[in-house]
Amino acid sequence: MREEKCYACPIHINQLSTKPARCECDEKMKMREETTTNACNASTILRVTMTPEEKANNIFEEFSNFMNGTRVFFRIHRNKEGGKWSESNDHASKKTITNSDDEARNALCTLITEIDSSDKPYRLQLSVNSRNIDKAIREFKRRQLDSDYYDYVSRHSFYLKIKNNFISCLMNPSSAGTSYFLFDCDTQKEYDLTMNLLQKEKVAILKDYSTKNGRHIITEPHNPAHTSTQTVHVNKDGLLLLYWKEKFTNVE
Repeated sequence: MREEKCYACPIHINQLSTKPARCECDEKMKMREETTTNACNASTILRVTMTPEEKANNIFEEFSNFMNGTRVFFRIHRNKEGGKWSESNDHASKKTITNSDDEARNALCTLITEIDSSDKPYRLQLSVNSRNIDKAIREFKRRQLDSDYYDYVSRHSFYLKIKNNFISCLMNPSSAGTSYFLFDCDTQKEYDLTMNLLQKEKVAILKDYSTKNGRHIITEPHNPAHTSTQTVHVNKDGLLLLYWKEKFTNVE
């Protein structure tokens, strides 16, 4: 039988062998290619699939300048996305107060875990400005005194929902500890126009980042009359959008 070189694989490339109709090396090469492909796919999955702890650390580093002091985190199911809030059912929103970096990291991890395990399109948001507890306490005491003049049901409801009422005081604009402004741009046109106005007015931009449907621009306080447009207005005490379920889907 005539001997010929087997060019099917590097094992026999330089050897003389009797090449059968189906060389064993073909199978070996196929297995090697499949193993390499599977390894590459597994590597991609590892890059994309992050644990809640990894996501929390990533977000904490991304927004580290807005984690210090007293903050309020919100896990929100918006009305336009099917969320239904009522006085008797507050599951559409969860609020968490933090006072340190460690508490902020723990809150991030807990809330991200809840969002990932839910079939609802929750968003995780954070007050752009730190909160002043002393100012919030004064506001709470004022509302507490006012509650003495409520009707029986409303007066009792004030105390039965005391945590939510205090968070409401904490999130009152008068209780803000800093004064950063937020611009919420839904389109590229809105973003370009806002950036041009901010640059023209020489306003310091603290952060510019992508959101689920657009971009947020965080700035130092300034005269909003010079930077507001018909479609984009200055939010003087807005909420940062930290996380939604698809945030890290395309990470490589």
